[in-house]
Formats: sequence, structure tokens, C-alpha cells
Amino acid sequence: MSPDVPMQMLANVISSHPKLSDELLAERIVSTGVDSDIAELALALLPFAFARVLFKRTSFGPALRLSDVADIGPAGGEPRRVSLTDIPFYREARDFALRSFDTSVFRPDQIISIAGRSAEFHLINSLILEKKSIADFVFSPPRFLRLPQGPIQPPPTSTGSSAPDRV
Repeated sequence: MSPDVPMQMLANVISSHPKLSDELLAERIVSTGVDSDIAELALALLPFAFARVLFKRTSFGPALRLSDVADIGPAGGEPRRVSLTDIPFYREARDFALRSFDTSVFRPDQIISIAGRSAEFHLINSLILEKKSIADFVFSPPRFLRLPQGPIQPPPTSTGSSAPDRV
């Protein structure tokens, strides 16, 4: 079995339901037998990883100054700041997104459906539509409010990666 099967299954569910709220999509993912913490990770980090890979592969990608760290919830509480590469699930999602782009696993509309769930995607897209110069912006660290507070691991049957962020 391919090591991408768990991530691919999660990405397939996300791309198949672009109009569902996060809550309903999390329920849909859990209904496939996925743990609720993994569902929350998938909803937060797969779209985020796909958006970052998508933007880095555009003509303006080199001008993007995106943060290499993230703040992890809870809402209304004190966040903890972590390096994105210290989040195993993010590394796995990023690596899967890179492989997906390289092998055309998903159609362009599916990629947009996945990446489009990311707040960072919407922010950058709105700047582009407003014809703002991307080079004029330095993006603050994203804050993930819904991530589990324990260790942030990839799906159990994934291979995990320790490669530095290379999008």
C-alpha cells in the first residue's frame, strides 16, 4: 500500500465537499473511521500545506514572505509557538502536497478545493485580486485554534518525514 493512501483519502474527502462547514466535514472524515484528532489536523493542515505549495509554485511565489512558525490555540488562550517543521502532520501534509503536484494526483479544481479551505489562501488570493504587490507584505504566523493540544502526529499508517520545509 502506498504511504500516501491515508493523506490521499483525507484530501479526497476534503476536495469532495468544498461547501461543507469544518464541523460537518470533520464528521464526514470521522465517519470513514479516522480518529477525530486526525480529522481536525487534516482540516487545518492539509489545506494549509496545499495552499503553500500552490503559491510557491506560482510566478509570485518567490516574493511571498510566509512565516516558518505557527501559533497553536486554544481560542482565547495563550498560544504556543512552534516551527511548522516540528509538526509531523504538517511535514507529512506538505510532502504529500508536493508529491501530488509533481504527479498530478489531483485535478486543478480539486487542488483549489483543498487549498481553498485555508485562511492563508484566501488572504493571499484577495491581495492578488486587489492587485497588491505581494513583495510588500510580511505574513505573521498563522494561528491554528482547533488543533489538538497533544502531540501533532501524522496518520498512523503514514511514513512520517523529517525533511526541512522545502516548498
